[in-house]
Amino acid sequence: MNIYDYIKMDHEVVAMLFKQFKKTPLLERQKEIANRIAHLLHLHAKSEEQTFYQALAQQNNKQKDIEHAKKEHQAIENQISML
Repeated sequence: MNIYDYIKMDHEVVAMLFKQFKKTPLLERQKEIANRIAHLLHLHAKSEEQTFYQALAQQNNKQKDIEHAKKEHQAIENQISML
């Protein structure tokens, strides 16, 4: 599995969890799902920063893309902490 497949798979898992969250009427189950989403998103962001962004940094003219992605990750971390 290459990095793109891994990232895509992570996104699909989190999307599935969000669907489960929306469908469940049980508050306790929603909390469990929200905690799992938060954990997976945190791991995903850190993995991207440590691997994918490092590879991008080796290429010319990618610093803007890296900075944009880091801002998106920070926004996600902020949202997670609010949960």
